Amino acid sequence: MPRYVMMVTALLVPTGWAEARSTTVVCEGRSVDAWVAAAAERVRMYDDLFAFAVDRFGEPTGCYVRTATEFDGAQFGTVQYHFSSGVTFQLETMPPAVSIVTLRSEDGFADPEGVIEAVRLYSAGRGLAIDWEEPEHRGGAEDSIEQYWDPDPGLNGSVTLTRVAGALVAVRVSMAP
Repeated sequence: MPRYVMMVTALLVPTGWAEARSTTVVCEGRSVDAWVAAAAERVRMYDDLFAFAVDRFGEPTGCYVRTATEFDGAQFGTVQYHFSSGVTFQLETMPPAVSIVTLRSEDGFADPEGVIEAVRLYSAGRGLAIDWEEPEHRGGAEDSIEQYWDPDPGLNGSVTLTRVAGALVAVRVSMAP
């Protein structure tokens, strides 16, 4: 199967975390098509959690993209940005309208409180009214997953915090309206 390479150049919009800046990053993967190019561009232009990642971890050093499926004429797939610190930012879309954004650091985030505050603001900005008082817990004391839900069943929205050996290693915001 052929590999494609796409250059993404974008001007990030100022947010609470990052000033506007122009960046070029190479996106690699299978089927780098118009949907993937548009998705990568939208992430760089409008996603506040991505802007937070750029502000905290520097410019991305790479990007991987793939189109996963097509449903009712619309394409769905994944855009993943890599940072030199080992942090990744990923947007995944699935039919019919699922959107999952994940910020991950395999070694654990150095400032977990800052990351949690960023994901709180991000989820509220996406229209979620997450109930932060009563999470669902899975796992033990050291390795655990906490999932917080928006009480509106029509949004099917949640925020998930994943800890390994007590360290926060991933935050995830999911919506399936």
